[in-house]
Amino acid sequence: MLNIIPTPRYTEKRDGAFSLSSSRVFCSSIEHKGVLLALSALCEEIGRVVGEYIPLSSAAPFGRAVIVRAGDNEECEEYTLTVGENEILIESDGARGAFYGV
Repeated sequence: MLNIIPTPRYTEKRDGAFSLSSSRVFCSSIEHKGVLLALSALCEEIGRVVGEYIPLSSAAPFGRAVIVRAGDNEECEEYTLTVGENEILIESDGARGAFYGV
C-alpha cells in the first residue's frame, strides 16, 4: 500500500527504481506562483535528502529528471504521476493539478 494523499484511483507497481541523487527538476511553461513555490521546496527537500544541490530549470529535460508539465485548464485538479528509472513525470491539464502532483 502506498502512502499517497489523496489515494490514487489507479496504481501499477513496476520493476526498477528512480535515484534522486544527481537529478534535476524541470518545469515547462509554468508561471503559477504556487506551483513554482512547491517546485522550489521540492528541490530543497531532495537536496537535503541526497546532500547535493538540485536545480530547478525550464530548459529541455536531460539526464535523470523530475519533469512537471501543466496545461491551461484552471479548474483541473487531476494529475498523472509516472515513475521510471530515469524520470519522474508529473502531468496535468492545469496548474492546480500540477501543484497537487508535486
